[in-house]
Amino acid sequence: MIDAPKAIDGPLAWLAGKEHLGHVAWSFSRPGTDLWWFGSTDGAGVTWREYGSKAEMVKKFTDLKVYSKMRCGTVRSPSIDKALEYVAQSIENANHFNTLTNNCLTNSVAILSAYGVPLSKKGQLTDPNDYFNNEVPSAGLTTERNLASVGPPPPPPSPSFKIKPNAESVTVAWARVSSEGGVREYQVGDGETARSFSWKTTSYIWDDLQRGQYKCFHMRAISREGIAGSWSAYQCTTTAASGNKPSLYVKTGYERGSLYEPSHFPEKIGLDNHEWYSDLQWENIGPNSAKATGTLHENKCEPSCAEGEYVTYPIEVLATDPMQCAVEVYDRQSDDTRIVQAYVFNEISARTLSGNPRPDLVGDEVFKTPCSSSPAQPPTNSETPSAPAASEVPQEYLGTWDSTIDNATGHHTRRLVIQQGEVGDAVLLLTADGPTKSGGKYHCVFTAELASAPTADGPLHIGPSTVTVAEPSSACTPGAVSTVTLLPDGRLRRVSADGEQLTYTKAD
Repeated sequence: MIDAPKAIDGPLAWLAGKEHLGHVAWSFSRPGTDLWWFGSTDGAGVTWREYGSKAEMVKKFTDLKVYSKMRCGTVRSPSIDKALEYVAQSIENANHFNTLTNNCLTNSVAILSAYGVPLSKKGQLTDPNDYFNNEVPSAGLTTERNLASVGPPPPPPSPSFKIKPNAESVTVAWARVSSEGGVREYQVGDGETARSFSWKTTSYIWDDLQRGQYKCFHMRAISREGIAGSWSAYQCTTTAASGNKPSLYVKTGYERGSLYEPSHFPEKIGLDNHEWYSDLQWENIGPNSAKATGTLHENKCEPSCAEGEYVTYPIEVLATDPMQCAVEVYDRQSDDTRIVQAYVFNEISARTLSGNPRPDLVGDEVFKTPCSSSPAQPPTNSETPSAPAASEVPQEYLGTWDSTIDNATGHHTRRLVIQQGEVGDAVLLLTADGPTKSGGKYHCVFTAELASAPTADGPLHIGPSTVTVAEPSSACTPGAVSTVTLLPDGRLRRVSADGEQLTYTKAD
């Protein structure tokens, strides 16, 4: 319950022998979430209700200026549906407003009682300040807070966090954030569940994954007063497909993109069109590094590279810095490239064992894998149409898509709209309509963000959905992360992480 202690003064307060009677509002949440409903009856025919995060709830009452305190507590078995029924009834009650028996207090008490707060008195013939200070604590809402001390929500861990794949786990690391309201805990989520950690923690190993599993994570911070900050953008990766030994990826010179498994590391690596390493003998291929000895062939290019003489040097090659990457692999048979997820050595260095070759042919980073934790976009050339940027949704996915579900309760419609956007933008809009089990109807609208940059042909990796319209609220719940794929027949299939899937047909 939220209190405006200096509201209602004048003759009515004087008759009660007080300077102010006060004014109260109500608020309750869905357990285990940061979704809150809140509102107030402000007078005859004047009532309002809203829903949002706890931060939005606190901001609303703070911005109204008159509210300064709130009392909170935990309800063992709350009933969202019953509370919302009384919220709807409070709108009708406002049309029959009565200062003594049907007012801000009686409606707040009715709503919170329906939710499950054991308030023994209905609030009639009682001034709001007395009820807030005496009756509310006895019902278990014992935690009193000044709205001004709650502070703003903390920012998400900045600017992002690293995801280091290991065969069946992912290590999520982050830097601590500072906030005016302090930080009580951090939360790491995958779109289905969120795990909480103390403010001292800066990393966590998310295990129980499968090899080759695609996984997305995001984070947020919670203030000391329990105000949740916004979620960070998703970071996505794929766990190692097989074993712990990284592959070797080469894209230099005539090597237009080659991926070598540990058991088939190459004997020859091209550096450019004129120099190469040969006779490579690989040894000590392990989870963190691989080493080889061989020969460097350097073209002196005198009088020209086509007629130049070659000089050879004994060398040692070292591959290090294993990580998960989206790499471009060239297929010599089709003369085409494709993007694949691979666990590779990110850096390859070389040193000469004798002699002085050209400096660019040896060193700490002779070549480096163009590594990213998200799928990358293959380059284009003048002979192929321009592909969308890595952060854009492919053109074929855009537009409106329709589907239906028929089950025991009746006929349900789904309309999916996919719009252009970058990672972190709300690119998916889903509208769901249909009959409820009780014989009524539901209307739900959801939005979801693009979780990672897609390749030219997709698929789209979508973050968890949020509810923007819920009629009734009990019928609409946020969804899990999902993958959207364009099928060969032109239809669209959306598969959620919880196993649900639905196929859509283009409507426009």
